[in-house]
Amino acid sequence: MTATTATVDLSPDDAEGDDSTLGRVEGTTQVGQDLAIEYAADVGALSALEDASADEISDRVSVDVLLQGNQVATLRYDGSAEQVIVEYTDGTTEPLSDLLREIGVSGGAS
Repeated sequence: MTATTATVDLSPDDAEGDDSTLGRVEGTTQVGQDLAIEYAADVGALSALEDASADEISDRVSVDVLLQGNQVATLRYDGSAEQVIVEYTDGTTEPLSDLLREIGVSGGAS
């Protein structure tokens, strides 16, 4: 079973007098019964950035991996390596493409 829920705030309360009508996007993708990916992005702040660095974008987006409701990892973009990194709660990291290859997802991702 895979299911996705998302909430999109297109008119944030603090947008008064601001040209931006974008707010926040957040949601959860449930993969099976035990694995969930929670994400959130401050879309208004992202759209206001000009020539944003990978770190600036990464600071405004969060992606957490939960196993049976407990956070086990965070996904983040590493601009210098130009790839998505899985950072586990113990501080170890690995490229997302390596993890996907290990669990048998063809094509991987970077």
